[in-house]
Amino acid sequence: MRKLAAVVVLFVLAGGVEAAPSALHRSEARAATTWPVKIFAVNTPDSQIAAALANPYVSGISVRFGWRGIEPSRGSFRWGPIDQVINAARAAGKKAMIRVMAGAFSPDWVTAHTRTLSFASQYLASSGVASNTMPVPWKRHYLRPWKRFVMRFGRRYDGNPTIYSIQMAGGGFFGEMALPTDVREWLRAGYRDRKLRRAWKRMDTWYRSAFRRTHLNLDIGEPFGSLRKTNVYHPVVRFATRDGIRKAFIQQNGLRASLVGVIGPYRTTIRKESHETRVGYQMFGATSSATELHRAFKVALSDHVNYVEVYASDVLDGANQAALRYLASGG
Repeated sequence: MRKLAAVVVLFVLAGGVEAAPSALHRSEARAATTWPVKIFAVNTPDSQIAAALANPYVSGISVRFGWRGIEPSRGSFRWGPIDQVINAARAAGKKAMIRVMAGAFSPDWVTAHTRTLSFASQYLASSGVASNTMPVPWKRHYLRPWKRFVMRFGRRYDGNPTIYSIQMAGGGFFGEMALPTDVREWLRAGYRDRKLRRAWKRMDTWYRSAFRRTHLNLDIGEPFGSLRKTNVYHPVVRFATRDGIRKAFIQQNGLRASLVGVIGPYRTTIRKESHETRVGYQMFGATSSATELHRAFKVALSDHVNYVEVYASDVLDGANQAALRYLASGG
C-alpha cells in the first residue's frame, strides 16, 4: 500500500550515495541501533540517504528496487544500487531493509513470455505508476525466472550482517500481497484462491532456501482488500510463521491514524504474531503533522511492534523529532 510518492524512488538508486557521516555522527548512529523499536527511513532520495541515516532515532534505511532494474536481461545482474545502500548503512553503523519487487516491476524479457494482465488506474493502489501490467503470478513462465532470481539474490546477500531483513515478494502488484482490485478480470484469467496461495507458499520456500542466515519479512494483506475475502491471506501468514523453522517477520504497510478502521483485521494478526516473531508497520505515505505521526506511532506501539518504516520526509522534518524519539524508545 503506497502512493505515487512511494513509487518515485522504487527501482534502482542510480546516482551515487552521499559520503558517510562524520566520526561523531557514526558514533551516534551506532547508538541508535540499540533503541527498543527500530525506525527505518523509507522512500529516501539519493541525496538524503546520509542525512536520514545520521538521524539519532533511525536504526536503518529501507529501500525498494524493481526486478527489471536489477536483472534487465536474463542472467545479467546490476547489483550496484543494492550494494550502495548496504555500504551506506554499514558506514553509518546501521542496518538496511531490502525489497526487490516483481509484479508490475518484472523485466520485459519475462513479461514477453508469460501471460500478463493490465488494469485501469481505479483498480490500482497507486496512480501514475510506471506500469499497470503484471504477470499472472501463478503461471510457470513467471515463477521459474523469479525463482532463479531469488536464488541468485540469496547467493549474493545471504548472511550479510548489515541486512536487517529481505522482503519476500513476487505474488502481488508491488511488494505486498495486494493485487489490482478488478476481481472480474482476475476471475476471467482463471483466478482461484488455491492457485495464488500455492504460488505464495512456493515463493516462501524459495526465499528460505536462498536466505538461510538472513531474516525475511512478509508484507501482509488481503489480495483484493475488502472487495473479496479469500482463503489466501491467513494460510500464507501461517505458512510464513509455521513451527519448526525460522519464522518470517510479519508487517503491514498501511499505518496511519486515520486508517485504523481499515487496517483493523491486520492489527489483530500483527498482535498475534508479535508473540511468535518480529512484527512491524510501514507508514501509508508521509504525514501532514507531528501530531498525526505521533498518533500513528501510538497505534504501532499498542500492537507491540519491533520496527516501523517511516517516510524520509517525516524523518528529516525537525518538527517530528519528539515523535520519532517517542517511537524509538517504545513510548
